[in-house]
Amino acid sequence: MEGKVKKKTPSRKYTGSPVKVRESKNQAPAEPTDELRVVPSDSEATPHRKYCIRYGILKPNQLSDRVLVLNNPGYGNPIGKHGSRELRPSVAHARKLEQETGFYSKLRASIAEEGCINPIHALSIEEGTFCRYGTSRLWFARELEVMVPVIITDFVDRWTDLEELFTEEDVRAKFQDQPATLVMDDDEMRIDGCKQFHVDSEPVGKRPYGAFLG
Repeated sequence: MEGKVKKKTPSRKYTGSPVKVRESKNQAPAEPTDELRVVPSDSEATPHRKYCIRYGILKPNQLSDRVLVLNNPGYGNPIGKHGSRELRPSVAHARKLEQETGFYSKLRASIAEEGCINPIHALSIEEGTFCRYGTSRLWFARELEVMVPVIITDFVDRWTDLEELFTEEDVRAKFQDQPATLVMDDDEMRIDGCKQFHVDSEPVGKRPYGAFLG
């Protein structure tokens, strides 16, 4: 089950830089300490954002088995102002990709052996929490009952019990292998472009396919 929607509360304050240090005329500048850190206001730490960023390792069934098609309520089953599709890819698409690269069989074998190494990205809105990037990994994680690391763009403070991230550095620190795209706009966060080493010839255990696939 997903976490319950909680009443929206102010985000915790970011306690990183800038740093202000006490000085005296007769004393060399002191080294920065945690006690002397200046704590930015919420608006300085996360300016104008309509969401919080959370990170945790979840059971795959804590996320929806539907994938949002944003701002297109006419697509598939409507969810709020969005459309949706099944988490499982279409048969035609899956067959084509599997024939070309062995995409799905390699991915499943990787997750079965090594789990999901890099986090998937999910969006939490009033109607639930939905995978935005990493849908194939989530599909196999559900089938194999493997825990999944998840970065959540949380618009409704559903996941306040998870670790909160504030900066791009915080988000990137959760990845073993960096995504090419990581954009944190006022209205949304986008993660994309992990390298797909599933097309390489190295066997499972040499290169973690499950770390990269969408």
